[in-house]
Amino acid sequence: MPRCSVEITGQPVIELLTGFDGANPASQENVVMESARRFRVRPFNEPGSNDHYWFRLNTLMLNHGSRSEDVELIVEWPVLERYPNYPYAYYFYGDMGDWRAVRATVKGTEARLVVPAAPGKTFVGFYPRYSYGWHRQFIASLPKNSPLIETRVEGRSACGREIWGVRLTDPSVPESEKTVLLITARNHPYETSGSYIAEEIIRFLTDGGEAAAGILRRNVIYMLPMMNPDGVVLGMNQRTGPDGVNISYAADTDAPEIETLLGLVRKIRPVLWVDVHSWPHEGDDGMWCTHRWIADDLLAQMPEGSFQDYVWNVSFVEERNTADNHLWQWLIRTYDSGGVSLSFSWFRRTEHDIRLIGRRLIAALDGMMSGRK
Repeated sequence: MPRCSVEITGQPVIELLTGFDGANPASQENVVMESARRFRVRPFNEPGSNDHYWFRLNTLMLNHGSRSEDVELIVEWPVLERYPNYPYAYYFYGDMGDWRAVRATVKGTEARLVVPAAPGKTFVGFYPRYSYGWHRQFIASLPKNSPLIETRVEGRSACGREIWGVRLTDPSVPESEKTVLLITARNHPYETSGSYIAEEIIRFLTDGGEAAAGILRRNVIYMLPMMNPDGVVLGMNQRTGPDGVNISYAADTDAPEIETLLGLVRKIRPVLWVDVHSWPHEGDDGMWCTHRWIADDLLAQMPEGSFQDYVWNVSFVEERNTADNHLWQWLIRTYDSGGVSLSFSWFRRTEHDIRLIGRRLIAALDGMMSGRK
């Protein structure tokens, strides 16, 4: 594993590591030690990815000592030269189950933040990290003999990584009486809230509660919790790899991730396909819909102001001059099924908040589908 380290006289060694599952930057060359407790970090944005989506930062501080040490990171964001008002002042540090927010001071194209490096490992990123390794561990932890849940490898990525699918329903109710829903996440690798939301939906639906049981009696729920495993592992922002595709705009390609995704849609013919994203907005969540009934029905279940006084930024495919190769244009042409991209920001939210959104979201989707029967 590449590393950049410094011996602090009379104090523990602090290391800033790269090269792990999901790291960005990916190599030692883009981590520079400037002084005993200060590192300069240069994240990368893959060629062909939109400059608007330069949002990936995953680093690991390793403190070999017995006490916490404050470490300054100077993060270079070249995109700020063109978009000086972009929100690059909010970061997270810690690990799963204990993420904490820290504000940076932004000047020019640099964001400066100070993070307490506790003894051991401290991940630091633009968003809380959620790796492909964690995803595989979660899939392996799911019940093996429950009639309510089935896991299977739906396909493989360009690098051969599994694209796992999860199917949840109550088999005692005829499927002809149910609504078919598809929920996908991690289309764009940097958007980690999708993984936490997808994981929490699955946990909620398998916890044995009466609310979950009702949802499973009324619906067949298919999930692809991590559509883009290569992009997640390789530290990409939008694409599946350095020369890969942006899944949102790849319906006309033969990328294996697209073949897996659209093959599943053809097989299950969902009434509604929900693709979970997370943009870095500081006051609004996104709802981009194929049809107006989706926004109307979903807003009735998840009203504005329901999550830390955020409001919904609602838009429609027909109003955005959307490219023909976008997933939603393909969905409309092929099946006229409903599709919605939901973006939930990490700003001012904890991991608990994001997981709670997952529980509220699946209840809302069930409510809106029940209302249309």
